[in-house]
Amino acid sequence: MNKRRGRKRKAGASRRPGGRINYGSKRERIEDMQRVVKEARQRVYALSKTDAAAMPETSVLGRLVATGEISRRQYEAAALYGEIVRQHDIMLGAKGLPRAGDLERQGGHDNEDGTSAAYRARYRHAMARYDLCRGALREAASDDALAPTVVDAVAIADWSLPDMTPSLRIGLNHLARALGVPPSGGAIGLGVGVG
Repeated sequence: MNKRRGRKRKAGASRRPGGRINYGSKRERIEDMQRVVKEARQRVYALSKTDAAAMPETSVLGRLVATGEISRRQYEAAALYGEIVRQHDIMLGAKGLPRAGDLERQGGHDNEDGTSAAYRARYRHAMARYDLCRGALREAASDDALAPTVVDAVAIADWSLPDMTPSLRIGLNHLARALGVPPSGGAIGLGVGVG
């Protein structure tokens, strides 16, 4: 019996002297991964090659800005809002909801006791930015009652809510104004966003 243990070797794969597959340099592997991601974006989101390459990230917001459903300004406001909420949660010591595969998560705290002047200044700054955002979303609720909830669901939880895109635009426009995100000249990608 001359059988090898394990699975059969790939035919035609270039190998290192020790028998392992030679995957190339780190740069080649990164380029290969980026190529695969761009091809997947084209296939899944029905984007052109240039739109798939211009997509800022593979998330609900990234898809919305790449397909022109939201503007670049709205995307930047959502990203900034997400960072503000994350900083707010860290300062409060809040832990997010556990997700499948991460039920024993320990993040969320900054290991400070709250006595230093620098900590108190960071805390006041984080709370002021968060309050500014929540005020803008309360104002958006006067235009569309669902806007604050939709913005939180899409920008923070990364949920896809395609029927709620108008509410998302309204909420993100209010956030962009409050946070001082400059107008961007429209959306990247296929359609025309609201900016």
